[in-house]
Order: sequence, then structure tokens, then C-alpha cells
Amino acid sequence: MSIVGVAITSGNAATHTNGTNHVPKTSLTSNLQIMFQNRILTISNERPPSRPLRRELLEMRAGRHTGDLSMSLALAAWQARTNYRAA
Repeated sequence: MSIVGVAITSGNAATHTNGTNHVPKTSLTSNLQIMFQNRILTISNERPPSRPLRRELLEMRAGRHTGDLSMSLALAAWQARTNYRAA
């Protein structure tokens, strides 16, 4: 796996320019919601370290602040989905 540059934008479509992916924040968050809804991605309720992430995801769902943990997960989920489609 290699490091991939990603710029989070307010645009409508993902693009790739000069080695950097430009991805709308709405695409990142909606992809994450779809992965949770389809149970492709789950988070354990029993693990105390997951509490801060769960809190951030609830805030993201409510349209409020997007924290570092939730955006990191959204970026990883987007990259996984992008790689899966390309395969």
C-alpha cells in the first residue's frame, strides 16, 4: 500500500490532478454512511477506545463538527472503496 495525497474539497465530484485526489467532503461522509448501513463497516460497542470515534461519528451524522478520527476513517473507507472498484 502506498501513501496517496487527498485534498478534501467542497466540490461535487472526485478528481485526480498531479498525483493528488480531490474528494468532496460530502462524498467521504456519504460513503462512510453507506458502509455502516450495509454493515461493511462496524464499530464494537464493547471497546472503550471506540467511544471518541463513536461520538465524532454521531456529530458527523448530525451535520456538526467533523473530527480527526471520523475524517481519518472516512478517508480510509473511501480509499478502500476506490481500490475495490479498480480491482
